[in-house]
Amino acid sequence: MPLHPQAQFLVEMAASLGQKPIEESSPSEARAMYDARRVPSTEHVHEMRDVTADGVPCRLYRPNDAQDLGLLVYFHGGGWVIGGIDSHDNVCRSLCNRANVAVLSVDYRLAPEHKFPAPLEDCVTALTWAHRNAASIGVDGNKIAVGGDSAGGNLAAVVAQLRPVPLKFQLLIYPVTDGLMSHGSYEENKNGPLLTRSGMTWFWNHYISGATKPDDPRVSPLFAKGGSIAGAPPALVITAEFDPLRDEARATHAFWQRTEFRRASRGTTDTSTASSQWSKFSTTRNRRTHRRADAVVEPASLSTVVGSETFNGCRNTP
Repeated sequence: MPLHPQAQFLVEMAASLGQKPIEESSPSEARAMYDARRVPSTEHVHEMRDVTADGVPCRLYRPNDAQDLGLLVYFHGGGWVIGGIDSHDNVCRSLCNRANVAVLSVDYRLAPEHKFPAPLEDCVTALTWAHRNAASIGVDGNKIAVGGDSAGGNLAAVVAQLRPVPLKFQLLIYPVTDGLMSHGSYEENKNGPLLTRSGMTWFWNHYISGATKPDDPRVSPLFAKGGSIAGAPPALVITAEFDPLRDEARATHAFWQRTEFRRASRGTTDTSTASSQWSKFSTTRNRRTHRRADAVVEPASLSTVVGSETFNGCRNTP
């Protein structure tokens, strides 16, 4: 199946910038290139404010004044090296408005200045803070989910396995799940478009040190044992067709379906049944299905992951 026109436009736009490959860049150069592509969001949200979660900078989005909202604690993508609450501001606004839930976007520390486990520790800290302070931020402490895209999906999946607080749901958008980079889509899509095998190697080398094995389940949730995933919340796993990470996300979904995770928590779901799972957490009333390009293509796209039929596209950063 060819690239969706929206994804093709994104590929051409990225190429027109003339930026060098990320694997040839320093982290500071990569961050500058990523920031140069950012377009400020114009989507209105009822309330947005910066908060500090036990020392971790976060941004809270609220769709209305209700005091019993569900809460999505969101971890941004960017290969653990780039990105932040500003880069994913448009994503969080859309998720907040379309799903009618509060969103807490976490500005975790970045590698290589702060290698594993620092980003994961910040995510756990922010989630624990949100649960403890649920009443003060106007959310229901019994309706908390975690989510993220790519490296953020990796962090969300690992946090869900650690379960520092009760969770209702996982939203995993083309998550990184296998540090061994052993699946076929790494060869099929090694040259992109956008994210490449070499680029993904660059991200992994910055995130973990030699003391951390790439199949450690705290960095590669695909390798989690049955006991650590038993009781984890239901998950929506979304993949992109032209993505080196596609097959490892699919393998993770299949693995979870075969293990105690399925029996204990009703398992994972694909995009065709996403809205029924999300409705257990959100209070949205409009759950139409959409046929979209991959969720990174435009700011509003990520909001359609609940109830989406298919994602046929590519993406640019893990």
